[in-house]
Amino acid sequence: MKRFYKEEIARLAKLAFPTLITQLIMMGMSVVDTLMAGQVSATDLAAVALGSSLVMPLIFFSQGTLLAATPIIANHYGAKRYRHIRRTLMQSLWLALIMSVLAKLISTQLYHLSALMSHDQQLINLANEYIHFLSWGIFGACFYQAWRGINEGVGNTRIIMVFGVIGILLNIPINYIFIHGLYGMPKLGGAGCGVATALVFTFMAIGLASYVYSCKRYKPLRLLHIRMKPRKDRILAIAKLGIPIAFSIFFETSLFSVITILMAPFGTNTVAAHQVAINFVGVIFMVPLSIGMTMTIRIGHLLGERELEKARRVGILGIGLCLLIALCTATLTALLRPQIVALYTENIEVRDIAIQLLLVGAAFQLSDALQVVAAGVLRGYQDTRSVLWITLISYWPIGLGSGCILGMTDWLTSKPLGAIGFWLAFMFGLSCAAVMLLIRFWRLSHHYEKWNTPVNGKLARN
Repeated sequence: MKRFYKEEIARLAKLAFPTLITQLIMMGMSVVDTLMAGQVSATDLAAVALGSSLVMPLIFFSQGTLLAATPIIANHYGAKRYRHIRRTLMQSLWLALIMSVLAKLISTQLYHLSALMSHDQQLINLANEYIHFLSWGIFGACFYQAWRGINEGVGNTRIIMVFGVIGILLNIPINYIFIHGLYGMPKLGGAGCGVATALVFTFMAIGLASYVYSCKRYKPLRLLHIRMKPRKDRILAIAKLGIPIAFSIFFETSLFSVITILMAPFGTNTVAAHQVAINFVGVIFMVPLSIGMTMTIRIGHLLGERELEKARRVGILGIGLCLLIALCTATLTALLRPQIVALYTENIEVRDIAIQLLLVGAAFQLSDALQVVAAGVLRGYQDTRSVLWITLISYWPIGLGSGCILGMTDWLTSKPLGAIGFWLAFMFGLSCAAVMLLIRFWRLSHHYEKWNTPVNGKLARN
């Protein structure tokens, strides 16, 4: 038993570390755009922030739909059904094209929303220019995710990390070229960040595709023998599994955006403190998120091999590891709050509020870690609809509802708790999600053969 756990921990660490670095790098690209636009002017910085807040949800939703390819391919890889891997890859590429076209069409109408968010015409024009350039990167982002799916599905997460590093290294000089108009390129200011990101996404998609077709590791899969014809039933099967993932991601990201807006009446210092605390917690969140993504791959392999009991034990191991890591990060966060906040701001009022928020943030790191790794395990079982409904209920009616009550009313307290009330609601909503997802995993892992996921069976027969 000890040997089993040692081997699995080593295997999970090997898969999770490149995934963690990749997620941190993807966050870093956004940080680079923000920092470089801010060096031009406050208007350029605001335009990038506004445009990004409108386009990135489209990209995240499209990529979230394509995330379904990872557990499907992992399942087929574990069962050595290489022919089904080829088919899944081809149909996920068709789905990437469909999602890209739809997202691009929607992006052409985003100028209506940007006009509602500001009365500064210069800001609106610059934001719309940024949106126009960045929207062309949707195609690269979607196809990159499709190629990323096959690499992660077979457990090759290291190459994703390599392309992530290359991407951020390219992003910096290309940003500089288009922001300042060097080497004969137009001087676009902050909108140049949109051009740079679109070019980097496109390069990453082409580069990863070239790697997959030339790498010896993928020769047994015979990917060049793919039939190009789209199959409606297979595309719909992937989309049926992926759309709940996309909505789960959307529910979580949009919740934090809405709460930030609701905090605006509390004052600039409160909003700034919230941004500081949520940024740090977001970085820490990359650790359990990476473990959750790794669990999706590993569980998919084991289910493909029909190692059902082993899959259940690995799921429990991953959840236990994530809880242990969260206990460590939560303790360090609680103890080092003043030092952490000092890295972000010198404003004393902002520091005082952020230090209070991080105390709650330290507490909800536990429930946040548990819910994200449990969701990753369930996606390995291809049970995405349960994750969708549990996160919807936990984040919005429970999380946002209790946040509005605690933060903005005196129904349960002597006075409104403000930002602290919303953060306590975060903890409550995430805890509810964690409990329900863990219960779902426990039941599914004990009844998998009886229930089995219809999508999995359908794909296996095709």
